[in-house]
Amino acid sequence: MDSPQRFWDVGAVTALLVALAQGKLRLQTAKDAYSTVAAIDKRRRPDAPPD
Repeated sequence: MDSPQRFWDVGAVTALLVALAQGKLRLQTAKDAYSTVAAIDKRRRPDAPPD
């Protein structure tokens, strides 16, 4: 269940939700949400595979 391939990392999603709640992010599309979480995930795990 806790594989390195897991994209929806709890920390990344939490950071996204906090940013949304604080009004720092305004997501227009699902693609924006995916890109945002991917960027957060990449910052947290530099060894993450490229998009």
